[in-house]
Amino acid sequence: MSQPSAPRRARRVRVAAITTAAALALAACSSGSDSTETAGAPTTVPAGRPATDAAAQVDPRTLSDPCAIFGEGTVERILGGAVEDPVPTVQSYEIGCRWSAQPDAFVTYTIDTERPGQEAFDGVMQYLEASQGTEEVDLGDRAVVKLVKGSSGTQAVLDSVIHGWYATITVTGTDDPRAQAIDLGRMLESSLVAFTPMDPSATSTTAGGSSGPAAPGTLTDLQVTIEEPAEIAGTTTLESLKVAGVPGYANCSQPGQPTFVLEFIALPGENPPTPVGTFTIKVDDGIDVGETAPASISVGLGRSDTATVTTYEGTLTVDAAGTGGTFEAPGGPKGTWSCVRAS
Repeated sequence: MSQPSAPRRARRVRVAAITTAAALALAACSSGSDSTETAGAPTTVPAGRPATDAAAQVDPRTLSDPCAIFGEGTVERILGGAVEDPVPTVQSYEIGCRWSAQPDAFVTYTIDTERPGQEAFDGVMQYLEASQGTEEVDLGDRAVVKLVKGSSGTQAVLDSVIHGWYATITVTGTDDPRAQAIDLGRMLESSLVAFTPMDPSATSTTAGGSSGPAAPGTLTDLQVTIEEPAEIAGTTTLESLKVAGVPGYANCSQPGQPTFVLEFIALPGENPPTPVGTFTIKVDDGIDVGETAPASISVGLGRSDTATVTTYEGTLTVDAAGTGGTFEAPGGPKGTWSCVRAS
């Protein structure tokens, strides 16, 4: 999937190594047009957006600027100050945006534009690290929120199905991230059109055999080779995982983004092609072509839905072409990686 380069690198934001998905009114938005009442009460839509009785405003697939999905000033009030340059995500199967302001405070959202929301939601919630400790929320078709303690403070992750769309919202380092994540979810509930299936010809090849032209920028192959330690060594590709073209099971960020993530997840219920069922490298500061940067490297052994995950602190290097490189962690994995995208 294609991602536009950020206008400039956003300030460092620390994120929990694994992000997964009190009940107070949103203090920063308790008055004015951006506030949201409790479940069951009328929801006031964001400023600058017409009020409607049902979702009938925004089709995520047609947004030229994903960062404009919320009303002007909404995110600023949540973060408690002016935001740095928002970083949009526009990919073949997902749109979203990331806003950061004060140190260690940020808001992100993503909407899956390809899969039906319930299917995508179930695909995430089948993993214990995502579903364990979640709280059901009366929002949309289905929603859960989870609080995670991290170096940036408390992080709230809302996983939801809203009018058939799968949407995730993360709020970190604010005064009440749980209430604020739910408030943003209610804003999406008031403004999203109903989900409709995509034209199959617009999507890339999926596990199961259906095919079509891959959109420019779509991740078409990923290769991770763990050279050592010997007991987990092996090479994993999208083809060997049987997840080529399946959103949510592999990700490879482009250098220059504020956060770099390289990740694969084997299909649940199936033995992975190597001992490693889940693998994630995350560089919180982002990384540019030719750079080496500190990274957290998480390795899950065994089937992805029951994997035992260990996280190491190491480094990631991006080669001169920006499409691959190396990684290593003391006492942990060492190896190479590469990504291929449709042109």
